[in-house]
Formats: sequence, structure tokens, C-alpha cells
Amino acid sequence: MALLTASNVTVWGHTNLGPLTNGSNNPVFGCFISGTFSGTYAQADDARFSNANTAIANSRRDGKTVTLLDAAFFQPGDENGTPIGASSVTVSGGHVNLQLTGSDLTTEHSNAALGAMQNGPALFVCYVLS
Repeated sequence: MALLTASNVTVWGHTNLGPLTNGSNNPVFGCFISGTFSGTYAQADDARFSNANTAIANSRRDGKTVTLLDAAFFQPGDENGTPIGASSVTVSGGHVNLQLTGSDLTTEHSNAALGAMQNGPALFVCYVLS
């Protein structure tokens, strides 16, 4: 199997997280990102928002480079009428990796072909600009 990559990616809700900065004194920002997944999910391979940093930068339209810090599950999606979520969310370079979850939103999705997604799970992503 292969890693599933999100499509129809949407970024919204950019916010400055107040007076918080990273160790380099760069302000920390946050936003929401969602996307749909299709194909056969393999627990061994998981899923990914590839180049999430680029999607966030493109939505900002200010020409700055986005460096991802961390991400977390925010809101379930809809897989053919059944809730689908995300767990074990990690950031690796410009990508956000995750496990898709079943309808209980905690147990990893089974190894199976995914149903049609009306909308995908949403994540909250923290990042800095340079």
C-alpha cells in the first residue's frame, strides 16, 4: 500500500496566538487545515497532508515562508455518512502525518477502501513565519 495524501485541501482561520514566540523570538501563529482522502487506507502507511506548509503560505498570500511547529485533531469529517477523525498527528518538515480513525474517533481506521468523503477531518496547525 501507499501513504494516502490529502486532496481538496482547505486552510482557514489564521490567528496570531498572542504574545507567544518560539526560541528565535518569532511570533507563533495557528490555523485550521482540512482535506479529503480517497483510496485504500493501510494502517502501516497512515495518511498525510503533503506540503501543508506551502498550502498555509499560499492561503496567507504574504510571500513569507511557513515553518510548521505542531498540529492536533480539531474536527471530524464525514466518510459516506460516518464520522472520520485523526490521531497520532505529527509534523515532519512541511508535512502533517496522521492516522485516520473510525467512527469512535479514537480507534484507527481499518485497512480498507475509504468511502466517499463529504469533508475530511480538520486539524489545528501551529507555525512561525520567516
